[in-house]
Amino acid sequence: MAWTIRYEKKALSFLKKCDKKEARRIVDFLDQYVAPLEDVRVIGKPLKGQLSGLWRYRVGDYRIL
Repeated sequence: MAWTIRYEKKALSFLKKCDKKEARRIVDFLDQYVAPLEDVRVIGKPLKGQLSGLWRYRVGDYRIL
């Protein structure tokens, strides 16, 4: 099962403002490494507290939720 990546408005705004190379790196990571996985927990780290059930991924200096 492949995953669908959904970008929130805030994320799209950030990607438009940041360096084009970094934005492409983030989008490519999600498309190539996260979306095709059957179990996204393999490469991510679980969040705790109110965000429990979500996962984070690190791409360079950025964290992706």
